[in-house]
Amino acid sequence: MGCKLDGPLESSSFSVVIDGDRVAVRVARSEPLYLKQCTVSDPVIEKQQGADWVPLRDDRPSSSSGQPYFLDGKYEPNPESMCCLVTCSQLDNPIEVGFLREYVWTGTQAAPAGAENAPATEVDSIETRAFRRPFRVRLLYSTTDACSAVHEALPTVDVPISRS
Repeated sequence: MGCKLDGPLESSSFSVVIDGDRVAVRVARSEPLYLKQCTVSDPVIEKQQGADWVPLRDDRPSSSSGQPYFLDGKYEPNPESMCCLVTCSQLDNPIEVGFLREYVWTGTQAAPAGAENAPATEVDSIETRAFRRPFRVRLLYSTTDACSAVHEALPTVDVPISRS
């Protein structure tokens, strides 16, 4: 009986797919990849800041905080959600990553009276802003369904800036 090695894939195995502002990663591999769910290993879109790569700005409260907020003027109750069970799950191909958007805090405002999860104090107001500069995707993955070893892929995209 053979032993299946859990080694990293060549960087050329990964390509970024952009559809509007939606980002996904396609993997040139017939066997599935796996990811530990409910950890900090979810795929992340990063931008270059000086010599460093950092996640796109996201000032929204975390879903585990249960803190409501406004997003582009619409009240988001953001009910608390927790993930208590870490599992090794098969990834889709292409792997949905997120959007080329930054979420920027612009101030606070009163929650609508009687709204779900509305506090007595003001809540954060967040605005989405398009992101159109070079970026990369940080993807942690495993090639086995036990997630016994985790590898990193960093496909980078040079996005031309459109001028109006």
